[in-house]
Amino acid sequence: MYLKTLALLSMMSSVAHFTDDKSYTIKEFGAVPNDNIDDSPAFNHAFSSIEDGSVIFIPPGNYDICNTVFLLHKKNLSLIGSKGTTLKKCNNFSDEYLLYIRNGDELSISSINFHGLFNGGDTPNWGKQGLYLASTTNSTVTYNRFSNFGDAALRITTSPSKDAVESRNNVVLNNQFSNCAQVTTTQATSNSNVVSTHNIAFQSNKFDNCTLKLSARKATKGAMVIDNFFSNISGTAIEASYYSDIVIADNQFNDILGFLINVYPNSRAEGHVAWGNIAITNNDFNRSTLGIRLQSFSATETPTQPIQNLMISNNRFDEITCEGTNNTNYKKLIRTYSQNPTLSFENVFISNNSLISNEGCDYLGIDARDRNVVID
Repeated sequence: MYLKTLALLSMMSSVAHFTDDKSYTIKEFGAVPNDNIDDSPAFNHAFSSIEDGSVIFIPPGNYDICNTVFLLHKKNLSLIGSKGTTLKKCNNFSDEYLLYIRNGDELSISSINFHGLFNGGDTPNWGKQGLYLASTTNSTVTYNRFSNFGDAALRITTSPSKDAVESRNNVVLNNQFSNCAQVTTTQATSNSNVVSTHNIAFQSNKFDNCTLKLSARKATKGAMVIDNFFSNISGTAIEASYYSDIVIADNQFNDILGFLINVYPNSRAEGHVAWGNIAITNNDFNRSTLGIRLQSFSATETPTQPIQNLMISNNRFDEITCEGTNNTNYKKLIRTYSQNPTLSFENVFISNNSLISNEGCDYLGIDARDRNVVID
């Protein structure tokens, strides 16, 4: 899976959507930067008018977005900004998403600053969100900046409608996320029981005071989190629920006030969901109050088989303090856990991890119900 997704990253990050007869600037549709006038009508006009295969350039400047902008049912479309291009929610913005995209294929969104109204990294403000991609396939989000969203700066998932195309093969590359509650793959709509995004890759992004949440309510396969930088997060750096085939590799974590990684069942799912195959390798963990926690089952699940294949290897831990809790179970760098009376993980491999200075934590807490545990 690792090599397959790297090939996908290489292919998609080099895709060009330029065609001379379908290239526009947003100014052609009436958007005027830096005039403090609502530009959302111009963006909506543009996105409803253009054909598949078009490219829209958004010149530098501040664009005031006072109502949600919608981009629906488009293919092979590129939205391209520049270093100084900012889409900012108006102070009186009352909708949920700044930009709402649904049912798209081969979309590219690049070099845009998305700016909200709330610092969700310090105090979440649910429903105050940035960019939404629902049921998109083969698409890229690259070289953008996201800041000050009370909820999800980026939500990339499957639409809650029953006939929706499942989201898959999407790449999030070289973006910066700051002061947001989360970047997430889960569907926010209540009572929706859909998959998330199959084969999603997060590579070379910066998460500053913003959590990455890989979550689904039905079995979802394929997530790569490679070469990202996580820092100054007031909570968990990476959460994961009901994803299979996850690789978290070559990332750096600094100053995390919570778990480094927390894997757990999704309480909003309808019934038991099968998942497994988690690899956490070659990461650099520095200065955190808690370590890595992996929960296999909740008390309400009725599994028949353990969760298969868990590998934690070649990671470096430095100054993980295990402060802020009196529960000895949490004072572990790595802990497996289950609320099922008989089942937990099977095929657990923990090897070659480096412990530099971790005086407040024990190294391991392995569930007695785990099977075939190999520790080196």
